[in-house]
Amino acid sequence: MGDNEASRCKRCDNWVYDGSPLCPNCLKRHNQVYNHSIELQPQIDDDSKTKNTTWIKFIFILTILVFLVLIFVFSNFNKKEINIVSFPKNAQVFQFDEILFNTQTNSPLKVETDEDYGYYVRIVNVETNHSVISFFLHPNSHYELSIPIGNYRLYYGLGKEWINHDSLFGEEGLYFKSKYIYVFTEKMGYEIKIRKNGVIEYDELKINALDYE
Repeated sequence: MGDNEASRCKRCDNWVYDGSPLCPNCLKRHNQVYNHSIELQPQIDDDSKTKNTTWIKFIFILTILVFLVLIFVFSNFNKKEINIVSFPKNAQVFQFDEILFNTQTNSPLKVETDEDYGYYVRIVNVETNHSVISFFLHPNSHYELSIPIGNYRLYYGLGKEWINHDSLFGEEGLYFKSKYIYVFTEKMGYEIKIRKNGVIEYDELKINALDYE
C-alpha cells in the first residue's frame, strides 16, 4: 500500500491516508488510527481475568466440598460397628490336617488379636502351599496351639461382619499375607500379634528340649 493510498479509519470509518499523522475525523495519530482496537484490549483483558478468577474460586470450593464428602464417607466406613452376632465362636477351628498334626513333632504358636475387628487366620506351609489349619478369633483375644514343625506364612482377614467360611468378610474385609516366613523347629515357636491395620508383630519362643520329653 503506497503512502498516499486512501484507507478507512478503523475507529470512525473516515477516509485517511497512510501518510497522514492524524485522522481528520477523530483526530488520533496515524498509528493510533490503525491500532485503535488495542486501546480497547485492556478492558477485554480485565473481563477475562474476572471470569477466570470466578472459575478458579468455583473449582476451589468444589474441590473442598468433594474432599469433605470423601472424609465423611471414609470416616463412616471406619466407624461401622462390629456385628459380633455374625462372628463364629472365638478360636473356632474350620479345618486342620489331623494326620499331619498327629504324626509330626509340633511347635508352639500363640496368636493374639487387636481391637475393632474379627480375625480369620490360615497357616500355610510354604513348601507345599498346603493349609495346615484355619481358625477364627474375636477382637482382643488369643489362641494357643501347637503346629507341625516347618516353614509357614500366615494368611489372614479382618472384618466387622462375618458372612461365611467361603466368603469370609466379603468385599468389605481386609485381607493380608505375612511377608515373613515363620520357621517352626523343635527349639523355636512364635508368639504373633495381628494389629488392626494388618501389621504383624512377633516374638520367637525358645523351647527347652525337656518340653518334648
